[in-house]
Amino acid sequence: MTNGYRQTRKSLARNGTHFNKVMHEYVLESITNDGYSSIPLKGNKEKMVFLAETFRAEYGYQAKRLGLQKACEEWARGLPSILDVVFYDYDICNLAVERGVMFSSAPDDTREAIVADYWTLLGLKLALLIGKAEKIK
Repeated sequence: MTNGYRQTRKSLARNGTHFNKVMHEYVLESITNDGYSSIPLKGNKEKMVFLAETFRAEYGYQAKRLGLQKACEEWARGLPSILDVVFYDYDICNLAVERGVMFSSAPDDTREAIVADYWTLLGLKLALLIGKAEKIK
């Protein structure tokens, strides 16, 4: 692990609150029921409930084996149709720039750290939203 990478990780940790908030908003925006219904989801509560029901039906069995967060991360990496998320490294970096998480001129260490954290944080956010949805029901 290079010294630049360690410094980048520290910088991201300081910016973690912003990245965390950005990912929360991004995940909620990305939930869609296209292909499931012609009536769009209304509001975040409907999105969270739809997310929880779909995850449990498609991949819930893995939550027992891996834990909810890791199962959500794996499920998201499989690009389920209810999540309209970016998945190429280039697009992940562009998303980070668009959302103010990093500058477009960021060094490669920063870009690598953002990409490395993207799927883990996506899994965490999905798990948290599923947990909230199960309390709403």
